[in-house]
Amino acid sequence: MRPVVGAQDFRGRCRTGCIVGDRLSVADRKVFVWILHLKSGKLDQVPVDIADPAAPKLVENCERIRNHPGVIAYYAKHGLTG
Repeated sequence: MRPVVGAQDFRGRCRTGCIVGDRLSVADRKVFVWILHLKSGKLDQVPVDIADPAAPKLVENCERIRNHPGVIAYYAKHGLTG
């Protein structure tokens, strides 16, 4: 699984910090949810830190999205944690 996760670590090419374009997109949100799921501990036989060494830029992007004002407001409005 590690090579697949590492292969998706392409964010370094983007100057804005977004996966596609210059603002938060569906791609950023999809990877955010994907990384959160990988790190959730809910997947059998998948260590919660699998993405950290395999795709550090995607993990970094996940943290950036988690701290985005729009994401914080959405999670607060709907009583979610992320």
